[in-house]
Amino acid sequence: MGQMPFLSSSGALKYYFQRKINYKYAFLLLFSSIPAAQITAYFIGHIEDTAFGQNIFYKHLTYADAFIAVFYSLLLFSLGTYGILKSKNENKLNLIKQNRLYYTIFGMGICFGVISALFGIGGGFLTVPFFIYYLKLKPSEAAATSLFCIFILSFLITLYYIYINHIYFSISLIAALGTIPGAFLGAKINLKTPPEKMKKYFGLLQIIVALSYLLLKLK
Repeated sequence: MGQMPFLSSSGALKYYFQRKINYKYAFLLLFSSIPAAQITAYFIGHIEDTAFGQNIFYKHLTYADAFIAVFYSLLLFSLGTYGILKSKNENKLNLIKQNRLYYTIFGMGICFGVISALFGIGGGFLTVPFFIYYLKLKPSEAAATSLFCIFILSFLITLYYIYINHIYFSISLIAALGTIPGAFLGAKINLKTPPEKMKKYFGLLQIIVALSYLLLKLK
């Protein structure tokens, strides 16, 4: 989680100058995601002291690690498959009714906060498809808004993990050195890539990451 504020801020800065961030949806999402993330971070910080966080399930993986790895991989694989299929049938999708909009974003904010704190990855893989397919933002706008949310949320979560001494600063800084230029490059590619292709590429990337992550964990 320690590198996420650096990663998200560098990408969000690029989109900020392009005026791609939808602040209305961003703050609506953060309204519920911030408390959800803080509560989740609190429980994660104490799970290592339990049998679930200490007993070995497979090789070096504890039961907690195995659960997170399988859950994350299945969720990411499902979202990637969904994104690829929906990118071909976007004309069949309808906007969320206005009277349900705030409830839907509130619920997504809770999921976003929990997943961000649980996996330490920001939760963009969840919010980007949501912004694209249900709130009808363009891929560049969805990525921009998601990165802005990730910056705010990851910064607050990182502060808590620093407080309980769960941040490895050397690893976080080394990871940040590579992710900052990568975030700028990714934002530049997103802005220049046609929306339909970007949706398919994002879905395919999610599937590849899901499979790679699970295989590396079980290795």
